[in-house]
Amino acid sequence: MSKFPIENIPDSDLVYRNAKDTFLNEDGSINPRVFYDFKTKGVKTSIAWAKYCNNPEDSPLSQDEPERYGVFKLNVGRIREIEGQQVIHDPSKYQAHSLIDGKKDEEVLTALLEIAGEPVIPIPPKIKS
Repeated sequence: MSKFPIENIPDSDLVYRNAKDTFLNEDGSINPRVFYDFKTKGVKTSIAWAKYCNNPEDSPLSQDEPERYGVFKLNVGRIREIEGQQVIHDPSKYQAHSLIDGKKDEEVLTALLEIAGEPVIPIPPKIKS
């Protein structure tokens, strides 16, 4: 049970999605699978509701190894325009935690990347090991 109430996220609001350097292709393009959550087999994608983040840097999604992450900003209404996709507030982990809920095939993943556009915090080049 969450200590925060579940709220309705308006279509006009923004959400943030982290983007680890592993989703940066060799040519510098971004792999649309950045919006695929492997733990849920692509059904639920964690995002942070901007209402509870002062700016993208405050997004809890990229707090481990922040030097390896960029951040996308997406409009909730545009996400909901994609067939089968919903944006729901899920404050089970922290107050801003939300989900893009719905099965994500390559077409949906590509649409999400198009909505996101360029990251508001650029994805850094991959760290060479």
